[in-house]
Amino acid sequence: MTKPTTRGATKESEHLEKPEAAESQQSKVERRRRATASVIHDTILLEGEEELERPANSLFWSGLAAGQAMGLSLVVEGLLRSGLPDTT
Repeated sequence: MTKPTTRGATKESEHLEKPEAAESQQSKVERRRRATASVIHDTILLEGEEELERPANSLFWSGLAAGQAMGLSLVVEGLLRSGLPDTT
């Protein structure tokens, strides 16, 4: 019977027996690296251009829903502040 290892800890023998596991771990590490500012910019730019390719009707409804959500959040905040007692 073997003792359980702590989370994230690995045995040295596991790395020796399963080289493909080490490769998958390496690929996970590479995917979690921080992206550079230019990569983030390019990603956002591409997503924005894809959104602009949507039909005008769907962009209208999306914008209307976003505006309503922002407006309602301000109204709800005001109602909550006026209805709740002061904490200061």
